[in-house]
Amino acid sequence: MKNTVKLMKLSIIFVAVSSLSLIGVAFSDFNANSIRRFTAYVTGAVFWIFLIAGYILLAIVSNRRKADKRAKITDKRPGIICFFTSKEAKIADIGMFAAIVLSLVFSFVPGISTAVRVIFIALLVLSIQMHCILNGVNYRYIRSLTEGKTSKKESIV
Repeated sequence: MKNTVKLMKLSIIFVAVSSLSLIGVAFSDFNANSIRRFTAYVTGAVFWIFLIAGYILLAIVSNRRKADKRAKITDKRPGIICFFTSKEAKIADIGMFAAIVLSLVFSFVPGISTAVRVIFIALLVLSIQMHCILNGVNYRYIRSLTEGKTSKKESIV
């Protein structure tokens, strides 16, 4: 159980690092000097390595949840269509709505620097992924393990 909780936390950290690595796009250029070119390669590598590792860990958590005979989650809707399922999910959902609005505003306002636009796009990617993970079945399972409580939507038999 503790190992599964650690895997979930590590998965969230990896996905967050992947999303925030997109900020490096503002400081990289494949056609520039060696430092900016190196930054471009590192940004891409960090993004993909941490994204893939994060979702592999999430798949392991999912397999463990499915194998757990005590766990019976009655609400199996995917996290992308669920909203406000926990305190953490509420924060992620509000952040996602704010990031959507701010990304759209900054995309169409002239005079905003590319770095600011890229930062808000990175925050948008982060908030969408956190929305999906923190509202998902696996996170509800982890919460039921750590809190020892059950809600109407989830129960451990």
